Amino acid sequence: MSPAAVAPPLSRTKRFVVAAVSAINDAACRSDGTVNRRLVSLLDARVAASAKPFRGVRTADVPVDLSRDLWFRLFVPSSVSDGERLPVIVFFHGGGFAFLSPDSYLFDDVCRRICRTVHALVVSVNYRLAPEHRCPAPYEDGAHVLRFLDGGGLLYDLSSCFLAGDSAGGNIVHHVARRWAADADGGWKRVRLAGMVLIQPYFGGEERTEAELRLVGAPLVSVERTDWLWRAFLPEGGPGPRGVECVRATGGGGAGGGSAGGDGSGRGLRPAAGLAAEVLQGAEGEGQVGAAGGVPGGIPLLLRLP
Repeated sequence: MSPAAVAPPLSRTKRFVVAAVSAINDAACRSDGTVNRRLVSLLDARVAASAKPFRGVRTADVPVDLSRDLWFRLFVPSSVSDGERLPVIVFFHGGGFAFLSPDSYLFDDVCRRICRTVHALVVSVNYRLAPEHRCPAPYEDGAHVLRFLDGGGLLYDLSSCFLAGDSAGGNIVHHVARRWAADADGGWKRVRLAGMVLIQPYFGGEERTEAELRLVGAPLVSVERTDWLWRAFLPEGGPGPRGVECVRATGGGGAGGGSAGGDGSGRGLRPAAGLAAEVLQGAEGEGQVGAAGGVPGGIPLLLRLP
């Protein structure tokens, strides 16, 4: 039996920042189910795209559907040579379906590092946010971006395309992959999904798990905050916040090829992530699932703190 994963200790600076972020997040999430966007902007530093290489990566913002503010930030290694074939990673950021963007400093930096380290093109999707745009808006946006790419919106080889996402982005990956797979028999000309990477995917269930109960009152990602986010995301007047399919990792139709996932044990989502792994392994092809334990929620934020 492998030893239990131990969460890395947080420095005093990290604990202070987590507490501050939690306090502002709570203040921004109003009791009427709306978000104080002006207050959220205090935490959300933005970074402009630049054709000039920065840290080995060029970036450009590509419009897809301006009527719904659907676009993506493209990350390209500055060292790529003419004719070189690179994998394409379509990335969905986290933020509880309600916060952040591809041009947020946190996720611009994360995708830049992925691009440079993996030596791949990264397409970071700006999907519509809740509660202004509820489920299934981000799933529709993700599938629309794949259609845009498939129709020639990105003139690169898309035969080795991966979906990746953190937290809520991992949830979006799961559902976008199902939509891709539902039309995989002839419905796609260029996009072939080779695999998925779900980083602490944001799933849940109708019953509280033991891990969730341990996080009641926890900073940053607590049961109380995640319940608020589910209510803000799910359609108004529908089932309870934890009793619909988009909350759970259910159903077949995952992408063939490989998959990997962080288990989310630091945020009370480990059992749900394990269920997602079972679904992915049951898809067409032999999926491979890896899990990284003991990582606190909000991984991009914590990685960038001193």
